[in-house]
Amino acid sequence: MKRIAWKTAKIVSASVLGILILLFLLPLLFPGAVSKKIKTWANNSISTELNFSKARLSFFNHFPSLTLTLYDVSLKGSAPFEHDTLVTADAVSLGVNLGSVFSKTVRIDEIYLTKGNIHVLVDGDGRPNYNVYQPSAPTKESADSSGASLKIERIQLDHCGIIYHDKSLGLYIRAREVNYLGKGDLESSQFDLFSHINIASLDLSYGEVPYIQSKKLNGDLITRINTKSLNFSFERNDLKINQLPVKLNGAFSFLRNGYKMDFRLSSGASTLEALFSALPANYVSWMEQTEIKGAAEVSASLTGNYIAKTNKMPDFSFNIKVRDGVIAHSGASSKVQHLRLDFQTKLPQMNTEKFYVSLDSLYFTLDKGFFSSSMNMTGLYRPDVHARMEADIDMQQWGEAMGWDKFDLKGQFHAHLKADGRYIQYAVNNGPGHESDVAISSIPAFDFSSSLTNGYIKFDKVKEPVHNIAFDVKAACPDNNYANIRVDVSKLNAEVLNNYIKGYVLLANGQQPEIDANLNAILHMTDVEKFYPLDGVDLGGDLNINILSKGIYKPAASLFPVTTAALRMSNGSLQTKYYKHPIEKINVNAVLTDTSGSLQSLKVDIKPVSFFFEGQTFTLKAALDNFDNLRYNILASGIIDLGRIYKVLGKEGYDVEGMIKTDLSLQGTQADAMSGQYANLNNKGSLTVKDVTITAARFPLPFHIENGVFRFEEDKMWFDKFDLRYGQSDIRLNGHLYNLIGYATQKNQQLRGAFSLKSNYLQADELKSYGQEESDGMPEPPHVVTIPGNLSLSLTANAEKVRFSGIDITKFHGQLMVDNGTLQLNRTGFSIIDAPVTMDAVYTPLSEQSAAFDYRINARQFDIKRAYNEIRLFHDMATSAGSASGIVGLDYHVNGRLDENMHIVYSSLKGEGVLSLKKVKVKGFKMLNAVGNTTNRKDIKDPSLSEVDIRSSIANNIITIERTKLRIAGFRPRFEGQVSFDGRLNMKGRVGLPPFGILGIPFNVTGTQKNPVVKLKRGSAKDSLDREDAE
Repeated sequence: MKRIAWKTAKIVSASVLGILILLFLLPLLFPGAVSKKIKTWANNSISTELNFSKARLSFFNHFPSLTLTLYDVSLKGSAPFEHDTLVTADAVSLGVNLGSVFSKTVRIDEIYLTKGNIHVLVDGDGRPNYNVYQPSAPTKESADSSGASLKIERIQLDHCGIIYHDKSLGLYIRAREVNYLGKGDLESSQFDLFSHINIASLDLSYGEVPYIQSKKLNGDLITRINTKSLNFSFERNDLKINQLPVKLNGAFSFLRNGYKMDFRLSSGASTLEALFSALPANYVSWMEQTEIKGAAEVSASLTGNYIAKTNKMPDFSFNIKVRDGVIAHSGASSKVQHLRLDFQTKLPQMNTEKFYVSLDSLYFTLDKGFFSSSMNMTGLYRPDVHARMEADIDMQQWGEAMGWDKFDLKGQFHAHLKADGRYIQYAVNNGPGHESDVAISSIPAFDFSSSLTNGYIKFDKVKEPVHNIAFDVKAACPDNNYANIRVDVSKLNAEVLNNYIKGYVLLANGQQPEIDANLNAILHMTDVEKFYPLDGVDLGGDLNINILSKGIYKPAASLFPVTTAALRMSNGSLQTKYYKHPIEKINVNAVLTDTSGSLQSLKVDIKPVSFFFEGQTFTLKAALDNFDNLRYNILASGIIDLGRIYKVLGKEGYDVEGMIKTDLSLQGTQADAMSGQYANLNNKGSLTVKDVTITAARFPLPFHIENGVFRFEEDKMWFDKFDLRYGQSDIRLNGHLYNLIGYATQKNQQLRGAFSLKSNYLQADELKSYGQEESDGMPEPPHVVTIPGNLSLSLTANAEKVRFSGIDITKFHGQLMVDNGTLQLNRTGFSIIDAPVTMDAVYTPLSEQSAAFDYRINARQFDIKRAYNEIRLFHDMATSAGSASGIVGLDYHVNGRLDENMHIVYSSLKGEGVLSLKKVKVKGFKMLNAVGNTTNRKDIKDPSLSEVDIRSSIANNIITIERTKLRIAGFRPRFEGQVSFDGRLNMKGRVGLPPFGILGIPFNVTGTQKNPVVKLKRGSAKDSLDREDAE
């Protein structure tokens, strides 16, 4: 028996050893063959740039699977995001089916992504960056060749990050520390995908509003997928958001031009505690010390079609119900009880004007107090509001029940609200180049009252409370007329130590406000730290504010309240933890008076504003009166050390260094400046800038002003010898601004100026700013460059060399004009790819998300190969130029729109012009070669051409080429037709046969530029690209 056991053990041991040896030997025996096949497959199937540092074949990276692992992987996105990265990863492993190692085609059936980042982008037109996989069409030639195939059965992500940013939907999703495992027979046309997902932190925002922040997500999902119809059915999907269990059901389908979706999310009957667990992570510690009870239910849905081209959007809804809720912090004497909430919101077709919110009830009791409210609102731009609210709350009980640990509250709060009606506002057009005013034509009729008595607040870690806080607010509008609004804030009071604020404000008539206000405040700055927590800030000095104002405020009619307002700061000081020395001797004595309620009697007297810092004193005095014809007398002197002052202020993300020396004396009147009576003006002095360096977090490099002088003379402010540097760029700026007084005092006056700019080298790419999404998970909303309408400036520029988007431009000269919100380039010339170019351009912002441009370019002779490879716009418009070399000319005019990212919206392009072939060799031009093969005329292939003008026009994403005649080796071909920006073809033509081309062979070319389809027949209207787009 022992002998049999020993023999069995030897056989098992030998088998295991053999398997282990085989596991080591197989990757060593076949590394080149397997790797070569997979790399060939990747090159043929992935249409964008793929980079990695090394590759290794092993069983042990993802045992027991045999995997080819690529290290330090980066994959670029598809158009229009080919310069942005779609995927980065420490390692991407491709699992190889072991049985296929010995066959001609290696089968890839598993994908592993380790410590990676996936950044999915969709632009405003619905174009994504993930269209990187292009399965090769089977051909007779390739049928017998070796290679690799993709037949996935397992997808695994380990410790990955995912960002999904869809600008067409306004949707932003960010997931951190994602672990995902998906299994299924992905080769089948219909299969079930079994998935498990775990996300440590999930953020979701829509329309720049965050809805989910820092949530854990854990779930098991079953998704039925039909690859033929591209339908996804979510059969069973049990998820858990922190403690809140939810079920996701529905379906998702790809349409020809969009998506069809039916998502339904429901928590079912759950608890209020589980619902609170879905709040942001900073509430976790609060929940641990708080009793939370009650029933809760959450549901949401997203149903309908999403088609970006027609702006068709799905319907969205979200609902919450809470019953018998209780919230009581540990040790509280009172509880929030009987909490009831019925909240419903709908957004049909994602249309904000159909947005509907129903707060059918929000009610709770707090000992003898209560809060009760309801609200219904339809629309956002012109909302129709119906609201009710009653409240009687003891603030101390409220603070204790909710567990506010940063401050203590006391006082009795009462409130009442009734509102019914629609809010409507509209823009008043003030003419070209001027901002529109906003006028209100309707508001909800409302009655609101609120009061606080015996109020008290004491912040944590300070000794003194602010007490005797009180106010009584009564506001009402009996109808929808904004003119009948009345707001009365009385009994305003707050006290702490010997500091106080008290007074009242009465406002009547929203369209022509009548003001009656009296506010008085005394604040001893050294007391602030005793009642408000300051982090490393020491304050000193005494601040007094007194405001007495009564009358009508209507600037358009030159009506102002009779006013006396004074602000006085004596012997102030400011020191922060960011710098060792304080700003001292801060003195402010500013008085505003208007004795008759008119511009003529309005006076501002600043005597003075001064401070002392690091051994330097700065003083500003100003006397301004009669604002109908402004009389000014301004004196400024002193040195400001920007770097040290900025360290005192300590604003994160910015830094400033350098000195400004001021010595200014400005005296005169507005009338003299406007009428050109410059002899009556006494404006003199200068402001000298020396070695100023500005560093901003949004820009990768600092801006440096080596020196420059602002010089004031008559009505002009001169810029003398401003020398600026940014990275490798150098700029010298000279010129002046004028009409400063009119611009500062009158709303519709333009600031005018003329400047000259000279540079030896401008590196424009260095000015690209960083994004800000890393700081808070939300990217800054993109927008076009806006041009203020009240600027009229001209700039004459000369630059020896400019580098922009990797292109070197030399001998740049031209005039830039800014006027009435439009930017123009006039008589601009430069050399690009060693060819002289002249151009004119006009740029006009239409909104924050769109701008119009008009562009003319003339380049008599340039290298077509270099232009195609180095100039993006030429590459996209002259798509067939990729197969040509030689000298050509271009004379083109094009106009269109730019999107919020300043990218061209190709569907908006319209234009016309001519591409002149001076002396060109066309090689590998698939369309021309296909015509030659089909007509059996080999001489047409790879021809040399000269003195050929190809005229074309652009509209609706299509380049229409006029009839163009060629002469090639005795043949006389001609062609005309359409080419779309996505590469589709509809060309027709005729190959005229020697000797005179009287007889010829007609041909028609459809398909794409990569795969042209040539038929020996005349073209048909049904092949029109316009017709295809219309369908």
